[in-house]
Amino acid sequence: GQKVSSLYAHMQEGTVTVALGEAVTVGQIIGRVGNTGLSMGPHLHFEILLDGVHPTDPYAWLTARVGS
Repeated sequence: GQKVSSLYAHMQEGTVTVALGEAVTVGQIIGRVGNTGLSMGPHLHFEILLDGVHPTDPYAWLTARVGS
């Protein structure tokens, strides 16, 4: 199958509870949203990467697989 990765950026420092490559379950809290970098306020930058390098629209990808 195709390798699918997710990326979460602007997380609050010290709150991430999972390690790179660790499997997670639906509803599991993986950390807290922060205000890092040059952002104007707390928010989450979320990406889905296909084969580890090809970004795709996360909303379209997720809804095609789990519904809206």
